[in-house]
Amino acid sequence: MGSYQRDDFLAFIQRVLGKDYTRLAPVLKTLDVTNARQLRHAIAAPYDPRVEGANLGTRPEFHHHLGGPCVLNALLAKSGRHPPLPTAALRDLAAATGGDDVDADVEDMHPAASIAVYASTLAERRATSAELRGVHARDIAERLHKSKLSSPHALRRLALSGSDGALSDASRLPEPECVDLGELASIELRGDPDAVLRGEGTAFTAPHGVFLRREKLDAGTDFEDNKFETHHPEGWTTFLACAFAKATGGVAMTWCESERTRSRLFRAPNPALTDPNCVSAISTNEWERKSPWTRLLARRPVGSAHVDVHGRRDPDGGDVSAEIGDGDCDVGVGALEAVNVELADSLRTALADGLDRCLARWRRRREARGEFDSPAGVRSVW
Repeated sequence: MGSYQRDDFLAFIQRVLGKDYTRLAPVLKTLDVTNARQLRHAIAAPYDPRVEGANLGTRPEFHHHLGGPCVLNALLAKSGRHPPLPTAALRDLAAATGGDDVDADVEDMHPAASIAVYASTLAERRATSAELRGVHARDIAERLHKSKLSSPHALRRLALSGSDGALSDASRLPEPECVDLGELASIELRGDPDAVLRGEGTAFTAPHGVFLRREKLDAGTDFEDNKFETHHPEGWTTFLACAFAKATGGVAMTWCESERTRSRLFRAPNPALTDPNCVSAISTNEWERKSPWTRLLARRPVGSAHVDVHGRRDPDGGDVSAEIGDGDCDVGVGALEAVNVELADSLRTALADGLDRCLARWRRRREARGEFDSPAGVRSVW
């Protein structure tokens, strides 16, 4: 795949699909698909027209890949600059760019462990007894394994882009559970398999790595369009959560590759997902009231560490600095402080000192250029 990334993109498309598609590569570049790896992920990422209402046409030989529509064809249809690709073309492009399984690209991703965690989390809906949960979790995992759904990507694709009931038909699981499995599989789990399965180590989460619908908790209106606002991605948070987990032997929870690809290309929220940091409690059903992020975090042992990674606005020395301070990082320990004030104070001090030392060289360079009105560093704000 690396050689195709270095080759001219138009020549690559022509080599795989032939002269009939000479127009495709320039169109892809305007849509921000500029190399073979990005093309592979755009083909592999599923798209759910039942939720998003994209008009992809009705011809069955077009726009279906691995059982349903893909992000690439949804993007082409939305642009109107090139018709959706037929199944055969999608298959050839996927093979030429490395295959269909995007999970294979993710370092520190353990699909079997992730599937087991999804199954165990879903089993909590079936029973409250720990013993029964284990039995049911094994049952769910075995059914998925027998269905050859061995990766979160395959599970999510069948849940989202297959025909209605496709995942239920394949796994013999009830349709509501299949919907929940697809939702859980929108979250990518990375780390050592034991840490993923047993909840060991610190959990690093990055819930704002994609465009998201944020629920307005005080909207006070019955109109659906007025209940949500768009939350823009916070750059590098997914990368940082994964890097922190790898460095510490912990677990990273981020939006899956399919969602990150979809978000980058459409630059808009997926209507099926909402910001897990801003969910109302209007439902009377405890399971429905929790986001998939909350359900996965609830499996971790009581007292285990959790670090939520977020972005921060840059200070400018003016009104923004007055509002948010001149610090480079904010260290929030409010959740821990609510439980143990002394431990929160100790952690706050240790983190501030460590980050100050880490950022000292970069900070001095910026101060020397006069980019801050006052010394920059780490602020502890909550």
